[in-house]
Amino acid sequence: MKEFLYVIIDFYGKCWAIREGEAERLPGLPSLLNAGWRPLRETPFPQSEGSDPCILILLEQV
Repeated sequence: MKEFLYVIIDFYGKCWAIREGEAERLPGLPSLLNAGWRPLRETPFPQSEGSDPCILILLEQV
């Protein structure tokens, strides 16, 4: 059965998982990729005043 996970990664490489409306800090994208997660889709968010650019990534694990 496939599992899906949304993560947000900021400009500095900090990574958060979004689960049930809550953000949980994760070690980083490389650790997720090593654990078998694969990116399906990316949505970039441009830098706005007072925040760094970040990207939303949908990951899949089979």
